[in-house]
Amino acid sequence: MKYEYSVKNSLFFYLLIICFVLQNFPSVILADEETGLVERQDVYEKTTPTQKTTSAQKTTSAQKTVCGAGDFLCCPWMFNDIDRCTLMGENSLFVTLRYLGNRGIGFNTGYTTLEFLAFPYQRGNVWPFVDLRAHQFTNSQQAANLGLGSRWFVEGLQFVFGANLYYDFRMKHFQSLYFNQIGAGIEFITRCFDLTLNGYFPIDRSRLLQRCCFDDYIGNYYFIEHHYESALTGGNLQLGIPICFNRCSYAYLYFGPYYYDRQCEDTFGFNVGFEATFCGWITFEGNASYDKLFRARTNLQVGITFPFRRCKQGLMTQRVRRREIIPLDQYSRWSSNF
Repeated sequence: MKYEYSVKNSLFFYLLIICFVLQNFPSVILADEETGLVERQDVYEKTTPTQKTTSAQKTTSAQKTVCGAGDFLCCPWMFNDIDRCTLMGENSLFVTLRYLGNRGIGFNTGYTTLEFLAFPYQRGNVWPFVDLRAHQFTNSQQAANLGLGSRWFVEGLQFVFGANLYYDFRMKHFQSLYFNQIGAGIEFITRCFDLTLNGYFPIDRSRLLQRCCFDDYIGNYYFIEHHYESALTGGNLQLGIPICFNRCSYAYLYFGPYYYDRQCEDTFGFNVGFEATFCGWITFEGNASYDKLFRARTNLQVGITFPFRRCKQGLMTQRVRRREIIPLDQYSRWSSNF
């Protein structure tokens, strides 16, 4: 036990050293990116005057969005992915592995997620994306999400507008139950805050779990109980505020209400969470929620993101914030001949 404890401490110590190096030498990384930016700009300048003007404007815009010492609640450097990556003409792919522990809204065990978020191409200020997530619960259940969407950078007003459409799936092995739903969402993202609205619409929302017949009565009287499990129709509204530490590490505070339509009565709840990203690729997140149906739920999440292109995750390429697990509820219906 002492040996295992020392090994864990050593790994954590080396991780802190890596974070410290990356955070205190961002100028070296930025210098390399600026060199690549200038080289690609030279190629653009050899084409047409129109493209030359466009690249010069984008370079000027990128220089204006350098993070200053007073930029704490607003993160102007997060707009750099719009200028630098668009000018370089590169696509982006982010692979994330994360684990969520404890219960959440509509599920009672933790799960591991493997996510692929790809931005295959850009058409000017419009960035379409594909989002694929696979989830493995600790009780051998599975879930998945497949999403298509796009984000549009409104250059004059300096904000990002996004829209997405998802197919969500959840399977319960021990009862052979399958649940499907369609989700739709819109995003309004700025460097100081973002606002997200999502809706969730199940397909064939109820599944029969058990049928019990009670006929131990005088005469031919009986009543039958049908026990169901169902996916819940609902939606959530979330307001998020980024908090800048430096170009390498930042935090994200989010909160907002949510609503679910039940068979017996509707339920309203409130959700709040805090996310911290270190070195640009290690993320820790805490979340808490409360409603009358699921009561108080808290969980912690840790993740690591691998970017497979030079473009870092920023405003245009951040993860879509939505409920990725279909919430389930159980209820009963009764019938009788008396």
